[in-house]
Amino acid sequence: MKSLDINKDNRFLGYYYGIGALLGEYPVGFKGWYFLNGETNSVWMWDTISGCWINTNRVDGAVAGTVIDPSTFIPQNRPGIKVTYLYLAQSAGTITFLHFKNGIYPVSVTVDGISLILLFWNGDYWEVQKTSLNLNLDQITTSVKEKLHIDANVVDDTLIIVSANVVDDTLIII
Repeated sequence: MKSLDINKDNRFLGYYYGIGALLGEYPVGFKGWYFLNGETNSVWMWDTISGCWINTNRVDGAVAGTVIDPSTFIPQNRPGIKVTYLYLAQSAGTITFLHFKNGIYPVSVTVDGISLILLFWNGDYWEVQKTSLNLNLDQITTSVKEKLHIDANVVDDTLIIVSANVVDDTLIII
């Protein structure tokens, strides 16, 4: 069941709980199209080469959490154990993750706008993948409130979801 519908002209198709829910509406995609999959808790994109939707999450490293503040968040990484963290960059600029260090140097990532940053600890050092997202946070907040009937606000360009009350196999955030 689709629970969030966001500006299809900008290629973000919204939030769906599972690939089956998306396929009912979009069995075929186009270059640059993507959606949030609530079942896998990851971003899926249309792959023009294979002609199918693919999960952008690495299968060799579990998603351990979401970074809220890059200057204070401390990752739980250990040698030999793969792990992934997510961060949503709210605007263009360089983000420095002070406690994500390769040697003595913290990881820094430069983005051109709102972007999803994946930080992969491969067991020895940090790798980074970034994906630009063509989103309007104010529009997402309005859609989230209307479609999911939840308490959500944008504070300092950050989407804050306080609680949710959703039914019938749809996302529940508390």
